[in-house]
Amino acid sequence: MDRRFSFLVPDDWWRIPLVDEQERSASINRLVDQQCAAIDDAEELRQQLKQELTATAEVATVFGGVVMAIHLASINNKPVTATMTCYDLSGFLSLPPQIDPATVLNDFVGDGHEQQETKSTSAAWEKVPRSDVIAYRKEAVTSESDQTDEDRARVPQLLVTYMQIVKDFGLVQTVFTSPNIQGRDSWIPMFDAMIAGFRATVIE
Repeated sequence: MDRRFSFLVPDDWWRIPLVDEQERSASINRLVDQQCAAIDDAEELRQQLKQELTATAEVATVFGGVVMAIHLASINNKPVTATMTCYDLSGFLSLPPQIDPATVLNDFVGDGHEQQETKSTSAAWEKVPRSDVIAYRKEAVTSESDQTDEDRARVPQLLVTYMQIVKDFGLVQTVFTSPNIQGRDSWIPMFDAMIAGFRATVIE
């Protein structure tokens, strides 16, 4: 059996599977074609975008990433971007059958008292305020860019990390990044809703 989980993303997000190299490459190529379709003489841009997406996807795969989703849009001619990467922690770091994933999650994020005391810090884990998901998140603003080119300037990023239990699947870590930090109040409800939609699927 093939162990997977499924989820929904908004229409303006592009999903990139990571585990299968051919699927990953095909999805990146389709995304690049879509983004460059209306641009004249876009071959250089096409190759640059493809290289950046491929490098990011390959790094995520090494660390247990199973799927990415990318948001590329513009508002008033200004780019609005975000990246989502899901890591299968239960598959990458297998737990013994007798270990409850909930115990591992609780130990990792700490108890509720600790979270309340450190709520104002970027390192605090907060429970996602939804009744349909067992998940915690923490936020930070980091100067680490997700660009792989060392010559590029470091761009501040909103970094939102989730740890959750997906029923019948296990522990999943999801990382969202966006340079559009000012959009935080819009991003967080969207991110919460996206991770709440994770469901286990079994392929016979």
